[in-house]
Amino acid sequence: MRPVFHLLTGLALTAAVPAVANNHLSVGQEAQPGSSAPGFVVLRQPQADHTITINVRPVAGQGGDPVNHVWERTDPAGNAYTEQRSIRWNATASCDEGIDWIRITGPGGTQTQTFNGSRNAISGFTMYDSFDPDALDAVCLNWGQSMNTACANGDFRNCPPDASFDESRRAIRRSEPIRVSGRCTNGNMPPEAYRPRLNLICQRAQ
Repeated sequence: MRPVFHLLTGLALTAAVPAVANNHLSVGQEAQPGSSAPGFVVLRQPQADHTITINVRPVAGQGGDPVNHVWERTDPAGNAYTEQRSIRWNATASCDEGIDWIRITGPGGTQTQTFNGSRNAISGFTMYDSFDPDALDAVCLNWGQSMNTACANGDFRNCPPDASFDESRRAIRRSEPIRVSGRCTNGNMPPEAYRPRLNLICQRAQ
């Protein structure tokens, strides 16, 4: 799913693609453009770290040595998984000469909003799918498979039910950063890249 900026004023989008509910980027009514040229665009994650919970278990019907058993994610799945990965980012952009366009790229795809110089400053928020699901799965599946011996044959006495991984200080492996860029009518804005903070909880599904 690729969310897009949506202005409360109803300005046209560059591409009509499905959006996460409550995905808005509102025009800053009183915001003043910055003094730097050609301008800037930034994203800010809310103060609280984002939390995602993933349930995993060994794939049913596996034979052989339990140490070699493969695990699978049971939930969340589908839209529920997309919603868990989505962060409401605060967005601000400013240009003395007017904003031409701003763009976000990353795990959730590309979303672009055009202004054609009609606004000098905007502020608001956007819901964006901020993590690669395969990268998140890898953390929890590796955790599960590391407990194959302890969790073998339904004996859970020495098998922990969950584990928490604080990803605030290190990047989720193989999950690309979120990049924001833009252009003023008189030149490009300096691009920025972000690694979102995350508390990842892996749970052993029963």
